[in-house]
Amino acid sequence: MKRLEDWLADETTYTTVIMAILWDRYGEEFLQWDPITVSLQLRDDFHFEPKEWLMDRINAGSVLMLTDQFHQALESFSAICNTLNFGAISSEMLVPADLDDVFWGVVEARLLEGPEAAKSDFSGEIAAYVGTLLSEAGVSEPPPQLRFAKLPDQEASNQQDGLATADESFFKVWWEKQQEGRTEFESSGMKRLQELFAQLQQVPFEHKNRVWLSKQQRRLAQVG
Repeated sequence: MKRLEDWLADETTYTTVIMAILWDRYGEEFLQWDPITVSLQLRDDFHFEPKEWLMDRINAGSVLMLTDQFHQALESFSAICNTLNFGAISSEMLVPADLDDVFWGVVEARLLEGPEAAKSDFSGEIAAYVGTLLSEAGVSEPPPQLRFAKLPDQEASNQQDGLATADESFFKVWWEKQQEGRTEFESSGMKRLQELFAQLQQVPFEHKNRVWLSKQQRRLAQVG
């Protein structure tokens, strides 16, 4: 069976799982520690040098659990989405999140955010950014997880005009394509949620913080 240090050293471990391990070990107070303190504590307790990707995921999880930056600042939104989707971030330049990053980032963020933060609206800048990504991918009917997205005004207008004058066969093809896109997102998201939950089930938590885990399980059931 994998030990806690094995999970923390495995790049396929989801951010939610990493945060659950730290919460179980240190309690909520670890969220207030600065990154250097967290890194030193992990090194002392688990006898390995935390990798940069691990610290990125811990930082992303902490920001989600303590602030509303994910909803308000495009730079934070993009960086967190990249991180949750196992991507790399740079301190020197903004690496724009792509549509896959955004979709999974929004799904997993809902597991980590507090109830009030999860209900917050996204800023206009973030909504427009996600709308542009959807537009570039040819998706004009966003999946429920991305319903906050705002499609470019001109495209929305052109789409309405085009559908108003389209014949029935064209509309049917267009609608089927949109549904296929939504189904693909939904299937991908559900598969990854199952993987995440499987990890949570396998981790040998020390104190078995069942309150936190049961709360996450309820959120898993609500995401989709």
